[in-house]
Amino acid sequence: MNYSNKNLKEAALEYCRKGFSVVHDCTPIDASHCKQHGECNAPGKRPCGDWKKYQTVRATENEIEKWWDEDPAYNIGLLTGEEQGLLFMDFDGDKRQLDEFLKHYDIPATSTVKTGKGFQFYFRYPKGQDIPSKARIFGANTWPVDTRGCGGQVVAPPSKHYSGSEYYWLTEQPESIHDLTDPPEWLIETSGVPALPKWREGISGVPEGVRNETAASIAGKLTSEIRPEMWKALAWPSLKGWNLQNNPPLDEKELLRVFNSVAQREFQKRNEDRKPSKNIEFSGFYIKRRDIL
Repeated sequence: MNYSNKNLKEAALEYCRKGFSVVHDCTPIDASHCKQHGECNAPGKRPCGDWKKYQTVRATENEIEKWWDEDPAYNIGLLTGEEQGLLFMDFDGDKRQLDEFLKHYDIPATSTVKTGKGFQFYFRYPKGQDIPSKARIFGANTWPVDTRGCGGQVVAPPSKHYSGSEYYWLTEQPESIHDLTDPPEWLIETSGVPALPKWREGISGVPEGVRNETAASIAGKLTSEIRPEMWKALAWPSLKGWNLQNNPPLDEKELLRVFNSVAQREFQKRNEDRKPSKNIEFSGFYIKRRDIL
């Protein structure tokens, strides 16, 4: 069966029957607008309605039919995490970049999708692991790899990208979510460090009005548990990954302002009992170390 030959409602129902947890995402218009929300920071990728409740209870076929009867153009979202059984890796680059990446990291044969800008790899979620949804798991300005684990969601074929292209399968679709391939060890290790603090209220995303407060709390947890020289590579990307789950996400400039403020306080706290040194300089969220104290 080829989902590209199905309408979105039929495809969504089939995903449901295969064991995936389905939600309805907005319909993209262009790079900054969608049909349901107007101005949108994630056109075609932003869930509609009270989608977070489906992280614990799967949508029924009747609910799915009602959504697409309401608007046949909704994109299809699949929830990720241990309860949903799905771990997802997104490579946001072209074929040449992917080939170069594969020289360094092995990706086992698994269900694979072509997106508007890159590739998606579907894996069976490893039981007992606390794997967060995380942007740029290798850090900024490195391999363009994101993951969607606990509390995340992905856009599935034959959904539309804002560029006008369609998500489509490069491989055979899995007959069941249970048929997915196990993820490589490097993906688990890289995605899971640091794990977002699951105990924190709001870790799965919060609505407008409490985003700044929650961002500061999570940033505080991350910077307190990670060495300052790793804040840029680990703490900041983890906070950005959490922000993607908010409805809507906080503006990244504002998120960075919150992170900088928290990181500055944590840096001063760590060094308040130490003799001042010119060898350590705080610059934004990045610690420059000429010498280690």
